[in-house]
Amino acid sequence: MRVYRRTAAHSAEDSGVLTAQGIVFALLWGRLVDGWQPDRFDLLGAGIALFGAVVMLWGREL
Repeated sequence: MRVYRRTAAHSAEDSGVLTAQGIVFALLWGRLVDGWQPDRFDLLGAGIALFGAVVMLWGREL
């Protein structure tokens, strides 16, 4: 029997993708499920975080 485990050593691409998915999911969940309207500071923070995810994903290629 083989056991597959994920270790803490994830690649930067995994981190960037998970970050982007988490940000988009949080904004959509808040908007659609909770009826919450993000203000400009929420959107600014999400934009900064998405920019960080872009740097993690494509930073070395730029």
